[in-house]
This record gives sequence, structure tokens and C-alpha cells, in this order.
Amino acid sequence: FDTFKNPEVGFHFADNKDLATNAAIKTGKHPDDLRTLAVDLNFKNAVEITGQRNGFDMGSVLEDLLERKHISEGQFNKAYDKLEKIEDLPFYEPTADLENKLISDTMAEVGVDGFYYNNTFDAGINTMGTGVDVKPSKSYIALNSDQANINKPSPKNQSALAQIEP
Repeated sequence: FDTFKNPEVGFHFADNKDLATNAAIKTGKHPDDLRTLAVDLNFKNAVEITGQRNGFDMGSVLEDLLERKHISEGQFNKAYDKLEKIEDLPFYEPTADLENKLISDTMAEVGVDGFYYNNTFDAGINTMGTGVDVKPSKSYIALNSDQANINKPSPKNQSALAQIEP
């Protein structure tokens, strides 16, 4: 599955087409340039995290993972120390990419291969004139592209929608 490039933490999916459309619009894409694909996600160990109201703040994600006991206090401290060093870099450094890699690497160390959460950030009225009022629903983040299979249904996997540019 190589449709996505430059993942933010991982590859994002929604279980609702309108929510996926809103998410794509918020990243600067135009609705006319999108198509929806049915995707089966194959997680071995996905964990729930608290939905982020204002996008993903990596410090909050780490705190949530610690609170939910997905990472130990030692792993949290190690990752948080690295995060603080990233945040202290000059503004021209690609800090978002470094933060995303830090979260992905931390999760890989503990055997977590994905997240799911109640997506309130991408809900609401579509800002590109479609007028659709989207209700929050579940979204998923797969940490590896090989976890998503297009049109290969399996009762064990969770189905999601992906928004991509043609």
C-alpha cells in the first residue's frame, strides 16, 4: 500500500466518508480532488488514545499512553526527554517530522502498531462549501503502510475509509 506519502505519525483512516473528507480538507486538499477507498486495516496491537481536539499534540499523546498503561514510566520519561529536545530546536527545523518519528519509534519499541480514537478534530461543518455537518466518529492510525489492504475484506480486520488524491 503505497498511496500515502509523508505520514503524520502514521497513516490516517476514518470509518465515515464525510469525516475522512473533512480531514483531507483540513490538510489543504480540495473535495473534488479526492476519492474514497474501502480499506481493511490489519492491526496486531492497536491501542485506544484520547481524541485530540486541536490536532495531535505529541506530549498529550505520550501522557495519554502512560495514563492508559500502554507505556511504562521509564519509556515515557525517555520519550518525553527526546520530545523536549525536539521542541527546543530552532523554528526552521522539521520538528513535526521528528515528533512523528519519535511517537512511531516509541510505539514500535512496545509492540503497538496502531491507534484508534474518537475523532472530534475533523468533525463539524465542512469548510469547503459542502455544508455537511459531520458527527465525530472513530478514526485509526496505522503505523505501517503494509497494514492497509485495499478491497481485500477480512472478517478479522476493521474496515475504514481512506481519503487520497487520485
